[in-house]
Amino acid sequence: RRSIIKGVRFTCPLARRCPVTKAKRRQCQACRLQKCLDAGMRRDMIMSEEALRRRRELRGQRGQPGGQQGQQGQRAGLTAEQQELIALLIAAHQRTFDSSFSQFTNYWPAVRLFVPSPPGPGVAAEVSLSLSPCEEVLPDVLSLLPQFADLSTFMIQQVIKFAKEIPVFRCAGRAGG
Repeated sequence: RRSIIKGVRFTCPLARRCPVTKAKRRQCQACRLQKCLDAGMRRDMIMSEEALRRRRELRGQRGQPGGQQGQQGQRAGLTAEQQELIALLIAAHQRTFDSSFSQFTNYWPAVRLFVPSPPGPGVAAEVSLSLSPCEEVLPDVLSLLPQFADLSTFMIQQVIKFAKEIPVFRCAGRAGG
């Protein structure tokens, strides 16, 4: 459905060869209308001036503060109970979240990454048939699994600690237990 005024004749400056894409659809109204008609739009689907005026009025009402659904409109529409729940969640998050991540220092191993640089010109490179420097320095992935398990356990404990700060979770019975 198009919102153009009936009876208006559009003319194309490029003999109806304009590319009608999402980015360029506003450049030539004649080619845009023709593309709509070619795609199967009926001419009677062109909006009348009255329908177009009503549509614009409706859009204007939505843009007013009473009908707006933006962030401020949603905040004003919250009930006291919803605002209290949001405040409670924010307070629980602030009490349980360590933004400095200081507790993670016990869980993160010191991983050294060694990237060998090519030898300079004229310097003979000593070739070792044993392990490459990367293989000697990079930790074995399997050796990190216990640290990963410890870190996962810590994170789950933090989620539980957060949940215990919320009264609804404290009142709920344990599922499956």
